[in-house]
Amino acid sequence: MLSLDLEPLARDLHENACCGSREVWPDLIAGGSIKDAPSDLQKKFISKANQGMRKAQNAIIERVRSSSELSASEEILFRGVADSIAWQFLGNQLCHARRLYKEQVQPNLKHSNFDSVVLASEHIVKEHPDAMPLISDLTSFIQVGDILANIPGEGMIISEVKEGKENKRIVDFMHFYSESKCDRALQMFCEQSGPKSVKQLGNR
Repeated sequence: MLSLDLEPLARDLHENACCGSREVWPDLIAGGSIKDAPSDLQKKFISKANQGMRKAQNAIIERVRSSSELSASEEILFRGVADSIAWQFLGNQLCHARRLYKEQVQPNLKHSNFDSVVLASEHIVKEHPDAMPLISDLTSFIQVGDILANIPGEGMIISEVKEGKENKRIVDFMHFYSESKCDRALQMFCEQSGPKSVKQLGNR
């Protein structure tokens, strides 16, 4: 059982993760399936749903990054919420989920690579404001890639985030380039970096 004092948080996380598109529901009920809805309504539905999911994940990230250790109840709650997002992405299809599971133990949520993954997920949202980059380690079963991103117009994308100084250098440059759009700086980065770094930058 979860600790009783987590009930308000659990309700709030569930509302955001699973009901972010609530304001669109009356229109969908009137018009039938989301697949049959007009394209503008579909876009609004996806945007609102992903916005709610991001809000739920951000609340979890904030707690994971805090100084105090997570309780067993909190970890169960957070993984359950992340799993609910993942299942929505996968259309509740077990065959798809099996491809993302490797029978490994999920890492501690306070592991060293977490901040790098959060930075990468934030960058995805900057590039695609309606996207939802789900951090794989928050779930209980996604073990392929560090981020499973739902990007409208591009579908589902699995992203791998590397650790270490080189990753920080790439992330720092990525933030600089996203703001400056300086093609000369990009050219110099590619000339001074090895093929792996350039490839990693391209994957972002």
